[in-house]
Amino acid sequence: MAQRDSLGKREQARRPGTVYATIAVAVIQVVATIVVSLMFTVDMFSLGACTGCPDQAQKTAQLIFFVPTLAMIALTIGAMVLGYAKNRSLSWVPLVASAGTLVAYVVARNYIYGVI
Repeated sequence: MAQRDSLGKREQARRPGTVYATIAVAVIQVVATIVVSLMFTVDMFSLGACTGCPDQAQKTAQLIFFVPTLAMIALTIGAMVLGYAKNRSLSWVPLVASAGTLVAYVVARNYIYGVI
């Protein structure tokens, strides 16, 4: 702790390593989001689960999935900006965002199959 206090604010700002951890986990989040989006597309169109659905049900399922997914991506971008500004590692935020995307997928899938 004494080492950190002895560093000046200028030298603390030069340590960009803290935001790199958040960026690394954000890359994993992007891969996970792509995979889950492909799974959602397969569930929505290819397996015939919603071929007889009215258009409104398809649009609702898409909103249930894509709105939280976009919100999670915005949350991750905000965490990267905040982590860079505050010089802190917020690498847990993309993990939580990935979990939020997975929850949105499960809810949308259950909506498609009529569980909800």
